[in-house]
Amino acid sequence: LKKEVNLAEVWLHVQKLSVLSEISKEDTRQICEEAETMDLLAETTLCNAGVEARCAYIVISGHVNARDIHKKPRELVGHPLIIDEACLEKEEQVLSHLTVITASTCRVIRVGKLKFAQVVGMNLSKKRQDVLALSERPNQIEIKDSIKDLHSGAMAAPGAAAAAVMSA
Repeated sequence: LKKEVNLAEVWLHVQKLSVLSEISKEDTRQICEEAETMDLLAETTLCNAGVEARCAYIVISGHVNARDIHKKPRELVGHPLIIDEACLEKEEQVLSHLTVITASTCRVIRVGKLKFAQVVGMNLSKKRQDVLALSERPNQIEIKDSIKDLHSGAMAAPGAAAAAVMSA
């Protein structure tokens, strides 16, 4: 019974992912079963701006702080907060636009890109699957040298970082 209650809670929040709008209920249920609900302490980093997003987070309780690639504070709106959903939409790498750190204890649902891709039949290359499998948790990989220029102000907007990696 506890497993079904947990699944119902996850379903309630996961269905708010826009990427699921064209996915069957059966696949959505499997994604919910694969999702991980986590309780996090304050000062836990969910994602780093300019680094590959390997999962989407749904913040269902607690507060987070966000900063863009230039370390400017950004306000996140919505309930629940959905972070890095774009990584689930594309087969190729997607960079986080924000660094998001928990400001209080938080309860989050993590939807890993690799498991999501397997459920929906996304055609990830073997190399991408291997990279993602190394860490379904966002222990982020190093980004390409051209993206390191972001810290020196070479690119004007966080979106430019994603464009630079995708064109590389």
